[in-house]
Amino acid sequence: MTEAKPRIPSGRRSAAEPSQVLPVVFVIGPALLLAWPGYGAWIVDDPLPHLSSAALAALVALLAAAWTLVRGREPALLSSALFLSAVLCGAAAVSAGRVTDSLEARRAWCIAALGFSLLCAGGSLRPAARANLGRALPLLALAFLIPALGSHAFGGPRGLGGVLGNSGALSLAALPGVGAGAWLLLHRPGAWRWVGLCACAAFAAHALLAPVLTGVVALAAVLAALALAPTSAARGMRVWPLAGALLLGLGAWFAVQRPAAGEAAPTAVSSSAQLGGFEVRQRLWSTLPAILEQAPLLGLGPGQFQAAYPPLRDREELELSTHQRSSGDFSEVEHLHNDWLQGLAELGLIGGSAWILLLAAGAWSAWSALRGGDPTRALAASALVPLLVGAAANAPFTYVPAAGAQGFALLGLLLGHATRPAEESARPRWQRYSLRALPLCFGLLALPSMIALLEHGRALTNRGSFVAWAAADPRTDLAAARLRERGYIDKALRACPRSAVAHALLARHRAEDPLQREQELEAWRAVLAERPHQAEALFRCGLLHASAGRTDDARAAWERLLEIDPEHPITLRNLALLEARAGNTEKARACFDRLEQRQRLSVDWLRSTAGGELLGGRLDAGLLFAARAEAWTAPPTPELLDAAGIARAKIAADLYAEALRAAAQWKWGREQLAAGASADA
Repeated sequence: MTEAKPRIPSGRRSAAEPSQVLPVVFVIGPALLLAWPGYGAWIVDDPLPHLSSAALAALVALLAAAWTLVRGREPALLSSALFLSAVLCGAAAVSAGRVTDSLEARRAWCIAALGFSLLCAGGSLRPAARANLGRALPLLALAFLIPALGSHAFGGPRGLGGVLGNSGALSLAALPGVGAGAWLLLHRPGAWRWVGLCACAAFAAHALLAPVLTGVVALAAVLAALALAPTSAARGMRVWPLAGALLLGLGAWFAVQRPAAGEAAPTAVSSSAQLGGFEVRQRLWSTLPAILEQAPLLGLGPGQFQAAYPPLRDREELELSTHQRSSGDFSEVEHLHNDWLQGLAELGLIGGSAWILLLAAGAWSAWSALRGGDPTRALAASALVPLLVGAAANAPFTYVPAAGAQGFALLGLLLGHATRPAEESARPRWQRYSLRALPLCFGLLALPSMIALLEHGRALTNRGSFVAWAAADPRTDLAAARLRERGYIDKALRACPRSAVAHALLARHRAEDPLQREQELEAWRAVLAERPHQAEALFRCGLLHASAGRTDDARAAWERLLEIDPEHPITLRNLALLEARAGNTEKARACFDRLEQRQRLSVDWLRSTAGGELLGGRLDAGLLFAARAEAWTAPPTPELLDAAGIARAKIAADLYAEALRAAAQWKWGREQLAAGASADA
């Protein structure tokens, strides 16, 4: 005999009832709005989409909180207690003065409001609404994936990053819909099976093209979970998801091994790019004990990981992240790339444990739902499982609001209690509504932060679009363009006066005017007030101090930077030049040695710097660089310098050859003066 499948509510009758459709609209509304790629899309071209999307999603989630107040149920005790415990620990860190980065603190506050609103709204969904949600999630995944795949296929500007501007974030946002689609593909006949198939196929294509290995592994995990769940009555049905998981695993392996187009042989940079992903994450996670040792109870503070983490960063991870310094850009880590551990890092042992328990409870409830007989809960569990797996190697809940909005709603759905209407109505009316009002009150407290981040993001987006347009138009009035760009930066600062991002843009804007060096320095100091370890700010402060002749201040700024990044080649070169000009020969040689240890001491750089110093009249500093370039073991004599200049001129008649011969004349002149022959000198 074949076992009858549990029925999932069809949604036909419930679709006519606003109470069963509107909740789903409110729950998926934040992610749905972020998926919109057309005119008026808020986060398209936003340089910091994680900030604006957090604010926008939290703002839209207020509708879900309002629905919870009017038509929802009381918040579930377990999920609410764990979530609010984590939030209270974050508030304690703020009260203790651990928060320096106000911009990221606003984002964390918005994520908290978003999470609590959707956690409670998800727990209030009735069975028919849960069925509608399960069907809506694959459609939402397709809304994220199809524009990205189309842009990639037809050479669009967004490519596989899609509307979110990042292929990894887009993959995370599509994971819940793909998990639900896999369940529909295996368990539901008819049109919804084809919807599930389309969602899974589109996701697999996107994840393998990008490639996004976290997404591939997450999809393989949910297929394996569906195969192992005992609700599959026929053993033959388990073969297909297991085969799919195996194929995805092989695809991930081939994606890692795939060489770049036109690459003849693997290089150090390509090897780092291919193999560094997992090792980078592993080294990031290994620093968690050091983070907890520094801040065991309260953590680094909500949203403060980027500002506080640099001194704790693993040196080899930094080398991998910068591809062995293949570019001169400064590297920053925005989060721990593991949502399970991110709570421990930012909220400490107490808040982080509450956060981990919340995710673990969701995982247990998901597994129980897959083994149970309620198809609406099994559908939600299939959507949550890949997101929890993806959270082990990325930050969908805390850093990708398009994914986190779906994840919090699914957590609330699976952890929500089954309160009967009779039991709930037996409580006093004021008690029922006061508990339901908690998410809305929580969200309204975060409303100023939402508005500020949205205005800040819009100003920066407009600035970026204008700068790109002005650079492409040869008729641009540069003076007028600078004024307009400054106007956009000022708008961002009016929205968030302490924004480290806006102050950094202001500093770069002022750097284009040589008469605004001190004003640029002031802007970089404002950045350091928010993010005390920001590498670019420390580097620029050192340059500005050095150009103004403040050697001690320049040395202090660069030494602070080298405490964070001991092997940064450009900083070591500048510090070597600073010490050489100050007469600190041994310190300059120590910088040379540190560069040479990493094989970054370029002879061409030594010679060009020596030529500039010698022709600039800084004989001792120039000779120090020349001696290192030519491997002279003894102080160079005038005869040696003259011969070296002649030999260099035969190879390349450059400024370095002229500088060596000029240095020989200087040395002869000094010797004549020392001998008392001033006329000959």
